[in-house]
Amino acid sequence: MRGFVFLLILGSSLFLEAKTRPMELSVLTIADGSLETFVTAVADVNRIQRVFSNIATQTGVRFKSTRLIGKKASQGRIRAWISSLHRSRSIAVVYYSGKSLFLPQKRDRLPSIALPKRSGSTVAYSQTQLCKRLARAKVRLGIVMFDCYNHLNTKDRTIPYSDYIEPSQISGERAVGFVPLFLETGGIISISSDRDPNRAMGCFAQWPGPSGGACTTGFLTALYRCVPQPRTTWQTVASATQSVYSEAGLPQRAHFTFKCRQLAHHTPRPKI
Repeated sequence: MRGFVFLLILGSSLFLEAKTRPMELSVLTIADGSLETFVTAVADVNRIQRVFSNIATQTGVRFKSTRLIGKKASQGRIRAWISSLHRSRSIAVVYYSGKSLFLPQKRDRLPSIALPKRSGSTVAYSQTQLCKRLARAKVRLGIVMFDCYNHLNTKDRTIPYSDYIEPSQISGERAVGFVPLFLETGGIISISSDRDPNRAMGCFAQWPGPSGGACTTGFLTALYRCVPQPRTTWQTVASATQSVYSEAGLPQRAHFTFKCRQLAHHTPRPKI
């Protein structure tokens, strides 16, 4: 009888802990270690971390960041990170910058990357696999973004803007759109640098600070333009990203896939 009461109390406490656990924005950033893409990949990772740290601050959720650079990125470490997520209380973001695998027979339209194995060889790991794993983990919102490129543009392209500010610097009333995007949307969203990953081209766009991948720069520029709108949506961000590509004269288009739903209105807790 005492054992039953103990288990009942333990189960109740775990349930209450799960219900009262604060929302967490957990970001996993992966940078390719290839010599020709390393500097740009690390610059992209740093930008993403700054931006999502600010999103956590502006929405009043807890921020957790994990970086995997070069050979540190492995299937085991990615799976361990997914296992650490708090299911319905987690907003999970996986971001990769660097080269993608060239797979001519590949039917999947989303890119794959090469992850190191203990044997010294590599294994293909696709963006689609990551999306499915986050869905099985039952996170509140999962975002998987791969800025991949197999071809490098020899000329820099300038992203045109007159008053661009990195989204990490947006705050107050200009940041109201972060709430519907990250707290009132559930499901899985994937963003990749081109509809055909085998033809994806890296354009090192000029902008204030270190140069970076065109997909990342376009997405962050679009995010900056959209978040001042209180009822902005991911479809709006996708459309704005394509507009940035067009304005810069880039031939490719970012590829967005949505498997998401609208959640109840969420009032962020006061910032401390």
